[in-house]
Amino acid sequence: MRLALISDIHGNLPALEAVAADIRRRGCDAVANLGDSLSGPLWPQETAQFLMAENWPTVAGNHERQLLTQSAAKQSLSDRFTSLQLGQPEWAWLAALPA
Repeated sequence: MRLALISDIHGNLPALEAVAADIRRRGCDAVANLGDSLSGPLWPQETAQFLMAENWPTVAGNHERQLLTQSAAKQSLSDRFTSLQLGQPEWAWLAALPA
């Protein structure tokens, strides 16, 4: 079995799309995402939507936990930007991720 592990996407959708294409090209049987998927100054909502559509097993990284537990006043700039970009479906997906 060929397993691909990804992590630290930080909302970089174009890079994620390139990695996903490479994973498919290499014939991996499964993909797991180790977290820190969305927080960054790029495309957090679109990245979440991509990951939701792929339905890869995903765990919450420290940034996901911070998004869910910290007030906006305590969040880093990248987490605050991400918080403002996400809609209800993305928040529900985040909340359902295992630690």
